[in-house]
Amino acid sequence: MKTLALLVVSPIVFGAAGYAAGLSIKPEAAEHASETATDTAEETHAATPEPEHEAPEEAAEAHTEADAHGEESEEMAVLRLGRMTLPIERAHSISYYVMDIAVAFGAPDLVEEYRADSGFTALRDASLSAIHRASETRLMHGAAVDSDQLAAFVAEELSQSFPDVEDVLFLSLYKQDVPRT
Repeated sequence: MKTLALLVVSPIVFGAAGYAAGLSIKPEAAEHASETATDTAEETHAATPEPEHEAPEEAAEAHTEADAHGEESEEMAVLRLGRMTLPIERAHSISYYVMDIAVAFGAPDLVEEYRADSGFTALRDASLSAIHRASETRLMHGAAVDSDQLAAFVAEELSQSFPDVEDVLFLSLYKQDVPRT
């Protein structure tokens, strides 16, 4: 009977003690983590400033300078779809295409709409399907792949289902052939 009581009571007591210890430790860890995240974000922002995160004054100055030089001041909103790997089986080898894809929209508010789970997933799947269709053409044959032609093909394919897509960008694209054994 005593062992049964120990088996029932000890998890409850030690569970409560662990929970209380976690509550007392949590605020210190959260403060340290937020300070570290803030420092890292500031260093990253200082190293690579992005146009979407510029202060309004800096953005206005940039647009004024661009207008003064006669350049276009249109801003493109970009949504990164992430890194994808596409294996294409050939007669004597398997070609692995590794690509980091982004899609450009005309307005920044469209990025937020497509960032929702269902829109993002549908756009990513459609991009991968378009690239797979491109592999059946001459675009992806040979030693090197022309990323500009591939981007134009994928943008044309995507514009049928997603009329808001203006351009497809390949942030990185490389191919690795692995011989069949």
